[in-house]
Amino acid sequence: MNETLKSVVRVLEEGSPELKVAAVQILGELQPSEPAVVQTLAALLERGEGFLAPFLIDALARIGSEAAVRVLLEHLTDGGAMAERVRQVLGKAGTQATRAIAEHFDKAAPDLQ
Repeated sequence: MNETLKSVVRVLEEGSPELKVAAVQILGELQPSEPAVVQTLAALLERGEGFLAPFLIDALARIGSEAAVRVLLEHLTDGGAMAERVRQVLGKAGTQATRAIAEHFDKAAPDLQ
């Protein structure tokens, strides 16, 4: 990971809520391919900071890697606003996400397919 990305990720760990939102949005715009970035965003989503969740979902969707799409797919069954937002962004994901989505649904319980 280059120094710029390391600095942005550091803000996610140490920054104020406003700076965290800005950092997530920057990562979404940069669409980095580094797995460590996706892992960091996924960990923040798991942590459940509600104010940050919509921004994390959008950033992961913009990154669009298979790993990022898999993180989003894990939250489809969470219910509520988070699952709805995941459905919205995956609906717009396009061909990049097709394989990960197909694999997810092949493994899902029939009532979730």
